Amino acid sequence: MPPALTPRPLLLLNCYLSGDPCPALFTPPLGVRAKVVKVPHVPLDSLVIDLADYRGLVITGSAASVLDEASWSLFLEELIREAHSASIPLFGVCYGHQLIAKALFGPEQVRRSPTPEFGWYKIHVTTPEGPVASAPNPFLCFLSHYDEVTAPRTDELQVLAHSERCGVQAFRVANKPIWGVQFHAEMDFDEAVSIFQERVENSPELGIDADAHVASAVSTRELWRAIYGSFLDSLPA
Repeated sequence: MPPALTPRPLLLLNCYLSGDPCPALFTPPLGVRAKVVKVPHVPLDSLVIDLADYRGLVITGSAASVLDEASWSLFLEELIREAHSASIPLFGVCYGHQLIAKALFGPEQVRRSPTPEFGWYKIHVTTPEGPVASAPNPFLCFLSHYDEVTAPRTDELQVLAHSERCGVQAFRVANKPIWGVQFHAEMDFDEAVSIFQERVENSPELGIDADAHVASAVSTRELWRAIYGSFLDSLPA
């Protein structure tokens, strides 16, 4: 018998500016190989990625803004368009979510939010498809973003979930295995609380009731396992 083929790895594109590892919950479960590339910290001239080598892509959040169009971010936009053209599975969180929308549907599809979200907000699933199909409806989750995806300018961007302050909390790209979520279910509880407290301290102009948010804070470990697991289960060999 010929030897069994080893499944191609997942490509995890870490966009965190600090250079620290991705949140622990981004690490795929045992049995799913992954290659991690810290994109903002790799010289562009050495950043060569052949998408045929991977089963799918994940783009993390970031303290950067997609509106700033850093050179490494524009590189990722090209990669997103390649993935779209080749129908390669792609999942973006927060920064990744916004970058997918911008790369595929133009810069007008992302804006600086008039109502940024920092803290724990209720997410309503309007179309239970793909990874968010496994989420309860509604669910409470940590959010931390100044930018947001705007109302769809094309039928190709299909909204799956929203919050009171943000109309696009999750989307899919029509007829493609491409998904984005604005919320941060992937963050460990203590990490989310720490980020929130730092944001509130540094941004008093937001007028956030920190005590109320922390009192309602919840762990989303199981929620993330369901959402991320659903995406990973959909990957080809």
